[in-house]
Amino acid sequence: MKRISLFVAGIIVAVIGLHAQAAIMVKVKVQVANIRVEPDMNSAIVKRVDLGTQLGARQKVGDWFELILTDERGATISAYIHSSVVDVVGAGEAKPEEQPRPQTKQQPVLQPAAQPTPPPAPAAEVKGIWPSIMIFGRYGSFSPSDETFKTIYGSGSVYGGEFRLRIASGFFVSLDGGAYKKTGALTLTQEETTMTLFPIDAMVVFHFLSGSILPYVGAGGAVCKYKEENVLGKVDKWGFGFAVCGGATARWRLLGIDARVKYTSIKIKPLEVEADLGGLTLSIGAGVVF
Repeated sequence: MKRISLFVAGIIVAVIGLHAQAAIMVKVKVQVANIRVEPDMNSAIVKRVDLGTQLGARQKVGDWFELILTDERGATISAYIHSSVVDVVGAGEAKPEEQPRPQTKQQPVLQPAAQPTPPPAPAAEVKGIWPSIMIFGRYGSFSPSDETFKTIYGSGSVYGGEFRLRIASGFFVSLDGGAYKKTGALTLTQEETTMTLFPIDAMVVFHFLSGSILPYVGAGGAVCKYKEENVLGKVDKWGFGFAVCGGATARWRLLGIDARVKYTSIKIKPLEVEADLGGLTLSIGAGVVF
């Protein structure tokens, strides 16, 4: 009977111990909340969670909740989320860290030895976490589609930038702008002529994967401000069309490198003949991803 009583007592203590591991249930009340390695705003981000996500917490440490998470190897780890971004939804109020939890006499005997906890990976290396914002400076080579423009001006360098914002899972909105300026010679008179293009594209971009390499495709609308000046006069107009693209973004921590192929078609009628200001652009970008 004595052995049976000790066995039952051990089961009860173990159940109580497991329940204590998740004494508090909290629910995220903001659009995106950061989970950090330590209870510190400057600590590395382990994971980002969306609005409505429920999490099990062990205790409250000052203004932070100590969470119970499982890493990729199945081991239990501790992480922290700030109390300002969650609501307590179950299991009562959290106890401050200074207040010791009651211990039973059997617990030191029945409790398994503590296992070393591997340090969590940095935020940029955690798989399955989509970046929220990408900002790139871009440099590329532009080849016009229109044969007349190509004959007069040829291909040239284009400079610009891109802002990419996540709207849902792998979907992003991309705003891309640049400048292209070339000097050429008119076909008939060989007089000098200068053309400047300011293309702007707004596209929806879909990333296939979430990790260190993010391949993507995108499509959307395009506009272009066209300026040309020569002995015949000046032209200053806007053209409208569409844009499609494909590429890949490589990220490491907060750094990002992006390679892209983009095709645009933008119709404009500067004089009597309609022209296409679009073409093929091969570009590379460098910036921040977070």
